Amino acid sequence: MLSAKVIKNFIFLLLFLIFLLIYLFAKSNIPHFGAGLKQKENTSEQEDTNSCYRKLEDDPENIVFDFFEGTPAPVNFDTMPKARTFYTVISKGAKSESNLAGHFRLISWGCGTDCFQYAIVDSKTGEIIFLAI
Repeated sequence: MLSAKVIKNFIFLLLFLIFLLIYLFAKSNIPHFGAGLKQKENTSEQEDTNSCYRKLEDDPENIVFDFFEGTPAPVNFDTMPKARTFYTVISKGAKSESNLAGHFRLISWGCGTDCFQYAIVDSKTGEIIFLAI
């Protein structure tokens, strides 16, 4: 039977080895583990190219020019027949104003504890783009 002192020393040595391995991986050039932990000097040039510093609104590719104003088209359930199960909630949700990328409507509804379902409807055409059930 091992004494308590031997077990305590073994656990200490094991923890030391684990922390040593973590430290060595953090210092290595392994992209999925160590690269994010390395410290780099931030220059203004790096900040412009680093996606962590850019704002979504500042990127010209993300600017929405096509805002839909007017009465939304009726939902076309032929584009996604499974959506007929949720006819009422999708139809009511699609009547409100667009809230996604200018002319799409993101509709969500609850289906129980920690459960949500979604649909994306194009306000111009009434086409159901996506249904997550």
